[in-house]
Formats: sequence, C-alpha cells, structure tokens
Amino acid sequence: MGGSAGVAGVGGSESSTGGVGGGGGGGSGGTNSVCAAGWVMCDSLCIDPERDLKFCGASDDCSGENRGRHCADREQCVDGHCPGAWQEPEELATDGQNMGGLVLAMNDAGNAVIGWSNLLFNANPNVWGGYYSIEAGWSTQVVDDWVEGEDLRLVIDSAGNATLVWVDLYFYLRSAHYVAGSGWQETTGPLASAADATDVAMDGSGAALVVWADADGLWANRHAPDAGWGSTGQPVQQEPGGTAPRIAMNPSGDTLVVWSQEEEELERLWSSHTDAGGTWTTPEPIQDTPASYLRVADLAIDVVGNGLAVWDEDQRTRVWVNRFSAGMGWQGAELLDATAVDASAPRVAMDADGNAIAVWLRTDDATQKVWASRYTLASGWGSPELISGTAASCDDPRIAVGASGDAVAVWNQSDPAQAVAGWSNRFTPGVGWADPEFVSFDTGKAWSLDVGVDANGNAIAVWDNDRDEVWVNHSKRPQ
Repeated sequence: MGGSAGVAGVGGSESSTGGVGGGGGGGSGGTNSVCAAGWVMCDSLCIDPERDLKFCGASDDCSGENRGRHCADREQCVDGHCPGAWQEPEELATDGQNMGGLVLAMNDAGNAVIGWSNLLFNANPNVWGGYYSIEAGWSTQVVDDWVEGEDLRLVIDSAGNATLVWVDLYFYLRSAHYVAGSGWQETTGPLASAADATDVAMDGSGAALVVWADADGLWANRHAPDAGWGSTGQPVQQEPGGTAPRIAMNPSGDTLVVWSQEEEELERLWSSHTDAGGTWTTPEPIQDTPASYLRVADLAIDVVGNGLAVWDEDQRTRVWVNRFSAGMGWQGAELLDATAVDASAPRVAMDADGNAIAVWLRTDDATQKVWASRYTLASGWGSPELISGTAASCDDPRIAVGASGDAVAVWNQSDPAQAVAGWSNRFTPGVGWADPEFVSFDTGKAWSLDVGVDANGNAIAVWDNDRDEVWVNHSKRPQ
C-alpha cells in the first residue's frame, strides 16, 4: 500500500488519512511531502488511493480526471479500482457524421456485438459493426458501405454469432452476419423492399428470425446458419396498417411478436406467436381498447416461453404491461405504474428463470426520472422504485438482465454540472438497486445509450456523443 497504515476518518468517513501530520496543510490536493509515500492529498486530507472509497485511484494533484472514483455503496476500493463500478471509457469510432441507431447485444459468455449507422456527407454513408471478445477485446469495421441504415436491430447467440438488420434510406431491408472466428461476412442483397420497420431474434442453434412491416402486413423470414435466408418472407398477418414490430425468441425457438395496428384513427397492440418450426397463430389484440397514441416499446421471453410486453399510450401518460403464459396465452393488460399521471418509454428484460425488470420514465415536478419494478414468478410485480437521481432530468432508459438475475439500467441525464451524460444503476439479486453511477465520464454529451449483461453479471454500455464518436465502458459485478 505504501506508507504508514491509515486511520479511519472522523465518524467512520469514507476517506482514510495517514502519513506524517495526518491530513494537515499543503492545499486542497496533490502529492505532498506531508503525505506518506504513495499517498495523495485530496481535499486537504492524505488518502491512500488504492483503498479510499471517496478518491479511489486518485493521483497527482487530485483534480479533474486525477480525482479518482467515488465507489458506490456496497463496493470496495481495491488496488485503485471500484469492482462493479464502470471503468475508463474506450473510444471505438471517431470522425463520423450524424452517427445514429447505436445498438448492442451481449451473450451469457460475455461476448458482445454493436452496430451503428454513419451518414457521411462527402462519401457513401455506411453501416458499421463492432465485436467484443474477452480474449481479444474490441474490433470494428464497415459492414455495408453503400447506404445509411435506420431502425438497426441486433442479436447474438451463445457461440458468439450475430445478426444485424436494418432498413436503409430506400426502405430496403438489409442484413449482415458475424461468424465467430471469421468476422463480419459480406452483406447480401436486400431481404425485402418497401419495409417500414424491423426487428430480429435468434434461437439457441444460431438461427435468426427477422420480422418487418410493409403496406400489406407483417412478414417474417428465417436465417439458418448453414443455408442462409429463406427465399421469401412468410406472412404473420396480412392487414394494412401494422407497424413497429417487436420479436422475442428463446433458445428452443418459441417466438412472440407484437406490433401496433391501426384501427380507424386509433392504434392497438396485437400479437402472434409460434413454437419452434411451427406456424403463426391467428393475430389477437393484447391491449383492451385502442388508443390515440401507442408506442410499442419492448418485448421479452423466458426459456419456457413465458413473455412480457410493455408499451405506453395516450400521449405518453401511462405505461402498460401484459404477460404471456406459455400454453395459456396473454393474461390481460395492467398498468405498470398505477400512481403515475405522466409515464412513458418502458423497457423490459427477463432472466433465465422468468423473473423480469421493467424501467420507464415518470415525470414528477416537471422533471423526468427513471423508475423500475421487478417481476417474480412467486410474487408478480413489486412496487415501483426510483433508481435515478432526484434532481436531474432523464431520458431514454434501457435495461438488460443477465441469466442469473443481475441487471443494469442506463439512461441519458441532463443537469447543469454534466450537461447530457450517461448514467446507470445496478440491481443485484438479494441486495436490490444500488446508487446511480456515472457511465460516460468526460466523453462529451452522451446519446443513444445501450447496455448488455452476461451470465456472471458483468455489463457493457455503449453510446455516441455530440462529436459523432462511439464509446464503450465495462463494469464487473460487485463481489
């Protein structure tokens, strides 16, 4: 550790003091002859940067980036790092123009894949893909250098193979595939024309299923690892007015699809499902009454085929959930936050046992905050909990749940001190939610955050910023 043993601060404070003369004199920060060798002066106290909870990893003048990290509750400062806390952000891409559509998927083993679109004004726009393995780290490359992508969707299987789909500016549905050990494959021709929106899922064998909407209905096509895409799309429903499909598939191939369907001048959420290799069931509404506004936000499924759909309606004032029970069907819509009068943007994710966590925005006192609720098979939905800060305004929350139940939520947060930044909170089974943590640090204004969690509870977050850069950060599960 260097130097003499530290002494706990007054009243059990987080900072430890030590060295000759304790923490006296010498200004507000910096290495100082008053402090013992290896110690740093922060806020007029000599601290051990390898184990101090408030200034974990501090160095030099203990200011700015040298001030270290403030470890969250239930964490320890170990060798200058907060295990479980976010580490130093890593830049993956720079010099872009109008980057957008950033998405991330992560498997149980800790491999991850990302995709984004890059609109280049003086060259062909393109779609990029990135891949992370624990052994080799991150790599990125252009996967389509012809046209910009919109509505990017991404999925990864247990072996590390991935499928990226998107709708280009000419409304063609396109795809790219990552093969573990070989990298990104050459992009093939469009899967469909006049596509409005898309989503993709994958089973345990690596077979991908894409759904998309067009003017004639909702369609699906399957990609087999050894045979590629089917020759044509298969109808899920053949009625005009469907849009915003969401798909979820478990390792066995059980699949749920939900979408927004026009009904005169209103919208209602509809669904169909299929088991592995089966046919689509007759579409049915899963929302009680049509709404003047409907946003299909998210869909999740567990290993036995139970699922959850979440959405907001009526000009983003209420958030709803409906549970699909395998063998029984949809159980009926219910309010996810019955007390909120202004709630929106729900997201949901499930663990291997069928437990789930949903996050959403609730506006209180003219400020948007992030709330969460946990669903367990034994008890149903728990009471909503505030998981973001109380002062700053938040937007676009995302949630990822690992197979063991560990979860991480991320969101954009605006406040006078940090402008627009990326924040997060972690849920640990048996412990609950921790305190909000800073994710993006000094990487510009953070937008388009996404997150993944592996089976061990380790997390990866990605975002782009106001400088058209793509950044990533890693967090290990607290021990």
